[in-house]
Amino acid sequence: MMPWKKTKNEWRYKILHAEEQLKKARTDSDVEKDNKIRELEEQVRDLMFYIDAQKTLSQKSEFVDGEVVIVQTPNISANNSTSSPPPLKKPGKGRGKGSRKK
Repeated sequence: MMPWKKTKNEWRYKILHAEEQLKKARTDSDVEKDNKIRELEEQVRDLMFYIDAQKTLSQKSEFVDGEVVIVQTPNISANNSTSSPPPLKKPGKGRGKGSRKK
C-alpha cells in the first residue's frame, strides 16, 4: 500500500471518529437541555400557582389579615393500630347498568 493511501485512510477514520463524538456530544447536550427546560417549566408552573393563590387569598375579605395555623396530628404507631382503613373500591368492579340480573 502506498504511504499516502495509508495516511488517507487514517485521516478518514479520524474524521469519522470525530464526527461520531460530536454527534454524541450534541445528543447528550440536547438531553441535558430538555431536562433543564422541563425542570424550569415545573418551577414556572409552581410559581404561577403560588401567585394565583396569593392573589385569590388577598381578594377574599375573610382571609385578609388572617392567620394560618398548622395543627400536628398525633402519631399513631403501627403497634398500637389494630384496625386498618377499609379497602378502596376499584372502579369497574361493581354491577353497573349493563350487568343487571333480570
